[in-house]
Amino acid sequence: MTSRPVHSSPEPSKPRALRSAASWWLAAALVPPIGFRIATLAALGTTPGWIDLRGLSSDVAAGIAVALVAAGLSRLHRVLGAAAIAVWFAIAVGDAEHVLANSAHASVAHWSFLTDPTFLTGSALRPTLLIPIAILAPLTLGSLWRASGTVRTPFPARAIAMGLPGMLIGLWLWPVAVSEPEWRLCGPLESNLRALVRSDGAEPATASAGPAAPRVRREPPDLDGVPRIAFPPPPKNVLLILLEGISGAQIAAVSEANGVEAEPALPHLDSLARQQIVYSNFIAQQRQTNRGQYAVLCGDWPKLDSGVPRMSEYVAHGGVPCLPAALRDLGYQTVYLQSAPIGFMLKDQFMKRIGFDSVFGNDWFPDARSRTNWGVDDPTLFDGALREVERLSQADRPWFLTLLTVGTHHPYNVPVEFDSPGKTGFARAALQADAAVGEFIATLAQRGVLDDTLVLITSDESTGLPEATPVDPLTLLLSRNWGFLIALVPGASPDIVEEPFVQSDLALSILDAVGAGPHVTEAFGGRSVFRRYAVPRRLAFGNTYQRRIFSVDPSGRIEVCRDDFSVCSRFLGVAGRPFHPGAIAEGDLEQADRIALREWLDPPSSSDRRDPATVTLDLLGEPRVPILTGPARNQLVYGGQGLAVPARSSVELSVDVE
Repeated sequence: MTSRPVHSSPEPSKPRALRSAASWWLAAALVPPIGFRIATLAALGTTPGWIDLRGLSSDVAAGIAVALVAAGLSRLHRVLGAAAIAVWFAIAVGDAEHVLANSAHASVAHWSFLTDPTFLTGSALRPTLLIPIAILAPLTLGSLWRASGTVRTPFPARAIAMGLPGMLIGLWLWPVAVSEPEWRLCGPLESNLRALVRSDGAEPATASAGPAAPRVRREPPDLDGVPRIAFPPPPKNVLLILLEGISGAQIAAVSEANGVEAEPALPHLDSLARQQIVYSNFIAQQRQTNRGQYAVLCGDWPKLDSGVPRMSEYVAHGGVPCLPAALRDLGYQTVYLQSAPIGFMLKDQFMKRIGFDSVFGNDWFPDARSRTNWGVDDPTLFDGALREVERLSQADRPWFLTLLTVGTHHPYNVPVEFDSPGKTGFARAALQADAAVGEFIATLAQRGVLDDTLVLITSDESTGLPEATPVDPLTLLLSRNWGFLIALVPGASPDIVEEPFVQSDLALSILDAVGAGPHVTEAFGGRSVFRRYAVPRRLAFGNTYQRRIFSVDPSGRIEVCRDDFSVCSRFLGVAGRPFHPGAIAEGDLEQADRIALREWLDPPSSSDRRDPATVTLDLLGEPRVPILTGPARNQLVYGGQGLAVPARSSVELSVDVE
């Protein structure tokens, strides 16, 4: 009997197994950033271009780095590698949502919002890219399952790591233009690493070298202009309406004056703009609600960089006099009403501290057409505002009412019955806000409220032009600060004002309109929007999401800098019209010019420093804690206090307890 050889299936060679493991780890790490980049471009209607090639390269480099980390962790324990990929996937989702809402990568500097219940439940846990998530999550999970099939799968880390530094160096040397959208030029990991490196290597700001100083306004009060309109007599009441994120680029009367087509076009605001006084070059000085509201209500520049917002600083240790307190001292009833939970961004404490008698938020509304974790819808807010106007009008005193909508905040709160064919997301929410404010103003007119009330309609920040708008990158970038202002003044004729004004001008403007004397107005800064000025001024504003600071001078020159002034470029645009497309690049600023610009934005002053012994830090919330008495005398008192310390600064803190 002859024996036959036994044939067995050949086992894969070791190099092939290594390559297979590496491929699956790379797939698991590359699918999220590349997949969501494609999904974001598609959702925004943006046509990919050459700048996206660099962004794709950045995603690949980041994916390789994450694959190395995840594979290394998996050799310690299978769960660790899977957890790394899961975190990476979550970052990719959150960053894509942030790009959709703010046209910029999510910054580590803003991740503290994830600890706030309002933001966490209102936005972070309510993604809008559901279809991409449903497609990319199984692909990532499948790649991860194949990659971690063996607990101690070898991984050619050395071979990959040898090529990764060269790729990273190439990306670092590949320039990121200061006027281009950074989210298209690099991935979130590279964007935050660049910000970290620039922050560590930047010189300290001139005014932050010493202890916290009493706030001094960046601009002195300027009421030397010729009155644009007469106030005989001054309006009795003041109504300030802030529409979350609405831009001048979405109001046809404003956008047409700057050669841009409105998108989405808001018909009710456009009608009001044509019938009233509208400002076509009104500048929103920062992104984020708390920064814009601080500028509007306190007549002071917000921080142009991404430091701790002045609103948060104000809660901790006070600041300049603000508009509500000034009007309250003049006999006004002062009320603040918003849709969102009032505790978000410390607005419950800030609004009280700056002089509002009554402060209301989401909990004030018993019912709503639609309510999310961000609060009630815009029509419900204006219904409540009508009731509050009626209540305030019954008293013998004038009133100052400030309203803030939230329906246009991601993920957008719009009642299902609102009809907006073909519109989704922000565009649909903006149309809802437009209809709601239009109906609100019409009702006030019918009730005769507008006969003796100054109404200012503006926004806290600007969403700007859609990413797919066929304009140059600089115009697209600047549009994120393109605000709007519509003034309803009793007895005034329609007018379109082209002179640039900024948010911090509004507090002085309102005091000018109601006839406040010099003893009040001299404590505020800026110019009055109700006056004409013969000599134009240089203006500045910032975008904390884009990490950009801008300067516009009367000749039309626009300077754009990273917020650490490491790179600055100059453009020549149209004088007095910073949002008009077609600015011509003039080149980068020399080091001396950058230093001069920085000193203009943050001038050194002896008043910026004071004896550390005189610096006090007030606790947040109620300063006094009642002491329990009686048989059970054990009492636990606890609390927390945060303090932002600039780079290369030190703080000595002593605590006295009685």
